Amino acid sequence: MPEQRGKYYVLPCEGAQIQQIRFGGIIRLDFDFSGRNHLTLIGKFQIRNYTETFELQPDSKEALLFFYNLYATGILIEEAKADKDGRLFLTFSNKIELVMEEASECWEFSGPSKQKPYHVASISGGLGYLDSWVI
Repeated sequence: MPEQRGKYYVLPCEGAQIQQIRFGGIIRLDFDFSGRNHLTLIGKFQIRNYTETFELQPDSKEALLFFYNLYATGILIEEAKADKDGRLFLTFSNKIELVMEEASECWEFSGPSKQKPYHVASISGGLGYLDSWVI
């Protein structure tokens, strides 16, 4: 299981910067150039910016532009966490938040395992639960 912080599980991409954006019906954010460390967003998500909240679909032009803006300006992921119900919460260094609250939607994080650096840890959320395993 990933590191636990209170009632949340920490995704190992805190402090990371988006290195590449893959777009094709879903959005995949690569945090290293090998593609081993990435977050895939399959379902709709909310963007919270101070007092404003809007919803994006991962296959939309607006979602691609949102992530491209983060990439182009060098914004870091300040906090990345998920709860046992499969909800995803990201806070970026510009204080904008990405939230995927609906348990029926899905996301997946994959990156090097802290326990076995040559293996990949996968964490996925959606369908009402958080699932984690090491491959």
